[in-house]
Amino acid sequence: MNDGVFERVERLSRREREIFGLLGNGLSNRGIARRLEISESTVKFHVSNVLIKLRVESRLQAGSVACLLLARPAPPGLP
Repeated sequence: MNDGVFERVERLSRREREIFGLLGNGLSNRGIARRLEISESTVKFHVSNVLIKLRVESRLQAGSVACLLLARPAPPGLP
């Protein structure tokens, strides 16, 4: 799965990264909207951007990438 997708995560905006992380936690669009106090259509917009920027085909793939990133050890010098 790592065809540069981990590097592309850095291109996500702050809000897209928030949504990306919540996808990794398995939240639905409705769950993300409630958590972030935004509309579901706004969530859909951001999820679409995440999929495009990461070059993945589904929210499941995006969530899998998020889980893999959370499981990776932090680079040296970071807490």
